[in-house]
Amino acid sequence: RSTSFGFLMTIIAVGVDRWGFDPWIGLIVVTALGCGIGLVNGLLVTRVRLPAFIATLGTLAVLRGTANATSGGLSYVVQEQQDLFFFTFLGGTIGDTRIPYLFVIMLIVMIIGGIVLARTKFGSDVYATGGNAEAAQNNGINTRRVKLACFVLTGGLCGLAGAFMYGRLGSAPVSAGTGLE
Repeated sequence: RSTSFGFLMTIIAVGVDRWGFDPWIGLIVVTALGCGIGLVNGLLVTRVRLPAFIATLGTLAVLRGTANATSGGLSYVVQEQQDLFFFTFLGGTIGDTRIPYLFVIMLIVMIIGGIVLARTKFGSDVYATGGNAEAAQNNGINTRRVKLACFVLTGGLCGLAGAFMYGRLGSAPVSAGTGLE
């Protein structure tokens, strides 16, 4: 969801650079903010009954404009006085290998997601809702709640991805997320 990725990457960069946030706290803040954005999108889809494409396209325009206004149209680059461990860790590799720490983090997130989808009732409900929402609803699955939870989780993961990418690159380009639609 590039809707939130670029916005959240900009927010953590502005928060760390301009507002003096600790980058680790910024990571938590943008992850929570991403969950909030996912909640808004999810409510637009499940309660207002807008098509998901229209809801996310609308929030894309709002968030891109907000990111541009917040950053002043500028890219943010890590300053020397900031917590360098955040940036060296996320931009670093395991020992003398070329395996980035972010790759390991991605594997962990994927394994957790795979286990949740394969071995939990929620995962089964997600598959059923995605396969045939009407049939899932007829079988007693609250498809609105499942869709809403998926939007919130996706938003949170976008916040996490935006923070991680900011840490890896050491900057937040003004065009972050453009073209990922």
